[in-house]
Amino acid sequence: MRKIVGRDRSTQVVDAFADLGGDLRLALRGLRRNPGFAAAAVLTLALGIGATAAIYSVVEPVLFEPLPYPDPERVVMVWERDLDGQTSNVGFATFADLARDNHSFAAATALSYWTPTLTGAGEPSRLTGQHVSAAFFDVLGVKPVLGRGFLEAEDQRGADPVVVLSHGLWRGRFGGDPDVVGRTILLNGQATTVIGVMPAGFEDLLTPGAELWTPLRYEASLPWACRTCRHLRVAARLRPEVTVAAAEQEMNRLSENLVRAYPTEYAAPGMAVVDLRSQITRGVAMIVGQGLRLTALGAALGIGASIALSRFLEGLLYEVSPADPATYAGVSAVLVAVALVACWIPARRAARIDPVQALRAE
Repeated sequence: MRKIVGRDRSTQVVDAFADLGGDLRLALRGLRRNPGFAAAAVLTLALGIGATAAIYSVVEPVLFEPLPYPDPERVVMVWERDLDGQTSNVGFATFADLARDNHSFAAATALSYWTPTLTGAGEPSRLTGQHVSAAFFDVLGVKPVLGRGFLEAEDQRGADPVVVLSHGLWRGRFGGDPDVVGRTILLNGQATTVIGVMPAGFEDLLTPGAELWTPLRYEASLPWACRTCRHLRVAARLRPEVTVAAAEQEMNRLSENLVRAYPTEYAAPGMAVVDLRSQITRGVAMIVGQGLRLTALGAALGIGASIALSRFLEGLLYEVSPADPATYAGVSAVLVAVALVACWIPARRAARIDPVQALRAE
């Protein structure tokens, strides 16, 4: 084996690339003889890299970027509690009482999922949207870029139906028509007036992917607006001087009052107030936590693999001039993260191959 100790660094680099080219040609010939193994290796790497990129693309903006609302730390979710302490949705009558009697919220809104079918010009489209009470856009702190949000009068039973469009729906289905405000469209066969279009950067984190919003238009006399009909989610914006903990204390006090007033309607008193970021990241944190456990296991296995692999490679590697500590640390980090994982199994297989037979096979 050729030694490169004592030679200048540029010569070492040239020789290293020359040997790398030879190694790559040798590897390609080996892969041609084992296409199944090659396909499995490529697929495994593709899945690993793709999954990592996908998870990072979801986790990074949620965990590390600010939520896309003014003063996002003041946006909270409000939940009822069950007997076992678990959180659940809220009935409309309960929401109406809490929204009326609280001193913690600058605005509060109730919401439910909505999947209307848009008909008329073009092919019918099934859309994702929300029924929301009038203060929805006040809670998030974002106003339409065209037109306006909802009026209290439009959130009453019997009011003429109106809708606010997402920027994407406006551009995609209505061609970005600046005169879309005031236009009548058909949603589930019902004539509905467009009153606003949201900005391009607006994202509804309460219902990701929502394309349009319409008033809830509930009233307490409706059979599905009862206190035990807990199918609504509730969001609110805290007043500037109110903390999440203080808001929860007030919600619990109001809940106790409701239980005393309607003892047959509630299993137990109790409310939960959770800031929106914590609410959103609960699911992400679970995924990240599982990932960390798997990473820790992989790291432990990798350390053991590195010891065995280093012993195996001692007689194969070139002798090189000592590198400075920073270079060595950087190279070591890359090798441990990539080379050991990718090359441990092939190296183990190579250790069991008779070198004479391998050379003859070439």
